[in-house]
Amino acid sequence: MRRIGKQLVEERKRELGFLPPKSGEQQSQERDAPSSGTGKDLLSLMIKANMSPDVSPEQRMTDAEVMHQIPTFMVAGHETTATGLVWALYSLSTHPEVQSRLRTELYTLSSPTPTMNELNELSYFDAVVKECLRLNSPFENTLRIAQADDVIPVGKPFLDRSGQLRDRVRIKKGDGVFLPVLVMNRLEEIWGPDAAEFDPERWFKLPEATNSVPSVWGNQFSFLSGPRSCIGFRFAVMEMKSILYTLIRNFEFKLGVAEEDILKTSAIVTRPMEPKIDVPVARAIHTHNLDPYRDYGRVCGFPPEYCEFGSHLTKCKAWLEEEHPALFQRYYSEDALTAKAATLSLEAQNKLEEDTVKKERKAEARAEAEAKKKMSSRITIKRIERNKKKYVTA
Repeated sequence: MRRIGKQLVEERKRELGFLPPKSGEQQSQERDAPSSGTGKDLLSLMIKANMSPDVSPEQRMTDAEVMHQIPTFMVAGHETTATGLVWALYSLSTHPEVQSRLRTELYTLSSPTPTMNELNELSYFDAVVKECLRLNSPFENTLRIAQADDVIPVGKPFLDRSGQLRDRVRIKKGDGVFLPVLVMNRLEEIWGPDAAEFDPERWFKLPEATNSVPSVWGNQFSFLSGPRSCIGFRFAVMEMKSILYTLIRNFEFKLGVAEEDILKTSAIVTRPMEPKIDVPVARAIHTHNLDPYRDYGRVCGFPPEYCEFGSHLTKCKAWLEEEHPALFQRYYSEDALTAKAATLSLEAQNKLEEDTVKKERKAEARAEAEAKKKMSSRITIKRIERNKKKYVTA
């Protein structure tokens, strides 16, 4: 990524005339002169703004700093919006009545390409987008590093570890401050007892406590707040609205799998998870509101998204049978296992066999490579010994 990023920055600088052309490319670049200085992509615009005469040299970003913005474009400008759309379609698929009402409102506009102002005037559409981003924020938390010693006041006094009542938190320079985005967006003290439910209607009668949420948009913490808040939140919201407008008007969305099979995992953004553990165990834990890091982790030592098959699964089955016998019977009784085996398709069995063959071939290839390596080492040693003998004889 570093090599490609450096190459992109250099290419844009040459195209914009901030670097001399490479040797042998002068004539080629003269023929392509119309493209010089006209780049309108994000990287070209940032380089032009950074190299502007209005910006003093000490305020300009270095090439390394410019290069570091490339993954930011991808993650902050692409992954978050794409993930937000995924969960928005999930919420609409699990609430068909909301999807139907939204579609009715979207059809009040005749144009397939409405303006930003026209989209913003659709009140129910706006409520749906806000509720989607509140309930399933693209990222669940983030971190900030204190640049100086400071004191953070708290809304309610709390007891510290020594039992003393505190109304503020003291932090030192370099301390990390954890920002729980999803907790803020789902806190019952702020959003009411139905905070964990998908209900766009709440945005027409927001609780007064939501005014206390630090926010740049929609009384929620999804885009953070303050000078380090999301600088592209308006664009992200309009991008989501534009895509949802087209999709919901033209398609009806339904889940392709059981709702309880859709789990979550956080890797910068919060995505639907493809479990590496046995799905019934994961489903039982997540859908019955058990704490996987407490209840699951204390058995096998691994959080669910990293646990593999084998002895860990055996331990987890034993724990499930002891702690939740009803769930165990549902997923691991003789009848349940028979039904599960019966639904295993021939295609899946063939794939399993192919994977097994591939693993065996890889193991054989590794063994053969090791054998060749050992043989090569022996030959080298023998050559050294022969050379030693010749040297001694000489």
